[in-house]
This record gives sequence, C-alpha cells and structure tokens, in this order.
Amino acid sequence: MPGDSPASLTTNTVCAALLEAKLSAASGAADAAAALARLDTLMRSGPGGQRNGPPISFTLSPAYVRSSVGVSPCGFEQFANLEIARLRERQGDLRGALSAVRRRPYSYHLSDYLASHLREEGRLAALSGDTAGAIAAYRHYLTLHSDPEPAVRPAVEAVRAEIAKLGGRP
Repeated sequence: MPGDSPASLTTNTVCAALLEAKLSAASGAADAAAALARLDTLMRSGPGGQRNGPPISFTLSPAYVRSSVGVSPCGFEQFANLEIARLRERQGDLRGALSAVRRRPYSYHLSDYLASHLREEGRLAALSGDTAGAIAAYRHYLTLHSDPEPAVRPAVEAVRAEIAKLGGRP
C-alpha cells in the first residue's frame, strides 16, 4: 500500500513470492518454474541485508520480541530458503536445492531453523555426491543435538546412521 514502510514492502514482496511459488508448484501450474525462479532470485539478492540486499531487517529486536510475546523472532530467510530447496528438489534440481539450503543467515538471533537447514543440507549434499559436505553438515547437526530430548532422538539416530553410511564417524 502507498505509504508502507520499506520493511513492510519487503516483507510483503517476499511473502507474496513465497506463496506464489508454493501455490504454483502444488497446483501444477505452467508457470511454477518461473514463480520459483522469481522467489529464488529475490532470496539470493537480499532481502534482509545479509547478502547485499536492502538494509532492511525482517526481525524486531530479539529482546523486545521475547519480552513482549515470549517467542524468538524469525525472518523469511529462516525458512524461505528451506522451501526453495524443497521445491527445487521436487523439480529434480538437486544442485539448486543444495545451494538454496546452504543460503542461511549467520547471526546470534537468527538460528531458529539452523538444525533443519543442516539436516536438509546433509541429505541433499549426499544425494548430490558431496560426501564431505554431507558429513560436515550432519556433524554440525549432531553438535546442536548433543543431548537430544526424546522426541528428537530418532532423527538424531537417523543422522548418525547416515554419517556411517557415508563412511564417516559421528
């Protein structure tokens, strides 16, 4: 809308591109590949200032958000690249999927989806033939889950098994 802040415009643009790509893929639309390409380009060129994008942050101050609503802030960069990876993999583009999942912000307060990124990175790297990259991502995942809660233990054990299949030690 006219008068919206730059942050709001950026958030709305990314949200619309993400929804368009997912809907197009789910419905089998003829323009699904083009919609995904637009989203992928948007995420590669920004949008949170992490990679030469506009200097707009998707998140509020972590202290403010945690104190006012009790949750961790999360920006589109946290999950949009995971969605791009999933959509690219469905298209049969493993290298594109791996590239997307490896695109993640590195910041003390932007780690809500780090374990998911690492698990997917390991899986996609293994499928792409990047054994060393798969083992490294899986080991990082295991480091984050050094003492997993019961609900996560099966996933952790599965990652350990994948490392063993790849010839590495957890």
